[in-house]
Amino acid sequence: MHILSSDNRMKVLQYMQFKLTEVWLSMSL
Repeated sequence: MHILSSDNRMKVLQYMQFKLTEVWLSMSL
């Protein structure tokens, strides 16, 4: 079980959002 600091959690969320956007863009092309 990981206990992330709020800073790490923000980084993870930003990374996931970035990857989702990347996938969505590649699919919509």
